[in-house]
Amino acid sequence: MSAGLSLPRIIHKLSKINKVFLILITVISLISVILPRDDYKTLMLFLMLIPLFIVYKFDTGILIAYVIVLFAIAGLAALLNERDISGRLSMTTFWLLSVGVICILIQLWTNKLNK
Repeated sequence: MSAGLSLPRIIHKLSKINKVFLILITVISLISVILPRDDYKTLMLFLMLIPLFIVYKFDTGILIAYVIVLFAIAGLAALLNERDISGRLSMTTFWLLSVGVICILIQLWTNKLNK
């Protein structure tokens, strides 16, 4: 594991972020699990996160940490033969990971332009 994504560092960053923002990420994830499986609705929900991360300069490691947790829960659901829940969590994890990667690329691009 690299120094940028070590577990103590992620926990430290999670403890310093705005609690409202953490609740927002959780609510968006739950809405995407509860709503019918329409990829466009899910995509729109997660695309709302990109401006939040870019404008407020939140650390994208938070998204990646959240993806890892959701992926572990989806794996546990698959082990317990809860295929429907596992499938929904896997799709949520995919969209959240996609948003995280997009945010990382945008941040790298803006950092490169500012130098």
